[in-house]
Amino acid sequence: MNKRHLQILTLISQFKKIEVKSLSELCDVSQVTIRKDLDELEKKGLLKREHGFAMVNNEDDLNYRLTFNYEEKYLAAQKALKIINDHETIMIESGSSCAILALEIAKAHRDITIITNSCFIPRYLKDFKDTKIIVLGGEYQGKSEVNVGPLIKHNLREFFVDKLFIGTDGINEEMGLTGNDYDRCEVVRMMKEKAEHLYVLTDLSKYNKKSNFKQFDLNDIDYLICEDNVPNSLKELSKKHKFKIL
Repeated sequence: MNKRHLQILTLISQFKKIEVKSLSELCDVSQVTIRKDLDELEKKGLLKREHGFAMVNNEDDLNYRLTFNYEEKYLAAQKALKIINDHETIMIESGSSCAILALEIAKAHRDITIITNSCFIPRYLKDFKDTKIIVLGGEYQGKSEVNVGPLIKHNLREFFVDKLFIGTDGINEEMGLTGNDYDRCEVVRMMKEKAEHLYVLTDLSKYNKKSNFKQFDLNDIDYLICEDNVPNSLKELSKKHKFKIL
C-alpha cells in the first residue's frame, strides 16, 4: 500500500463519494493516474466505482470497515509484522484490523499458518498460495463474514499458539476491551484459552469508548498495537495494568 493509496482511502472515507477530478487535484496527480489507483483499490474490495466517481462500500459490508481509518490500521499492522516470523502459526480473529494484518503477513512472510474464525480472510488472501489458512467452523454470520458459537470451542481443542491477534470496538479503564457483538466476544475469549499472548490491534479512535459486551479486562492484554501519538492517559493505563504498547 503506497502513500497515495492511503491518501485516497482517507479522502473517500471522509467524503463517502468523491469525483475522480477532485481526487486528482487533492492528490496532485493526473486523472489517468488516479483511475489506475482506483482500479487497483477496487480490485482489493476497498471502494466502489461509478462513472467519474469513487465511493465507500455499503456500510454493512466488512469492506467498508476496512476503509474506515485504513491508514491507522495499516500502520498498526506494520508494527505487528515485526513480531511475526516465517514458518509461524498464529491465531487471528475476524474484523477489519485483523484482515489488514493478515494481508500484510501474507505479503511479507513465508510459510505462515493462520488459524481464524473469519471467512473473509481466506477470500481476502486467495492469491497468496504460500499462506495456509485454517478456518474454525461454527455458525456463520453473513454481515461480518465470521463463524461463531460453541462449535468453535470444539475445533480449538486441536490447537495452541504463542500469539493471538484480535481487534476491539472499545477500550477504557472501566470496561476494559468491549465489542458490539456478544457471540464474537465469546469466541475471542475461547481463542485466548489456546494462546500464550494476547495482542490487541486498534486505532486510537476506539480509546475511551465502550461497547455493549465485554471482551477482556485490561489485565488480560499483553500488547496493544496502534498508531503513534499515544495519549499519556493510555500510557498510564498500560503501566497500571502491565501491558505494553507497540
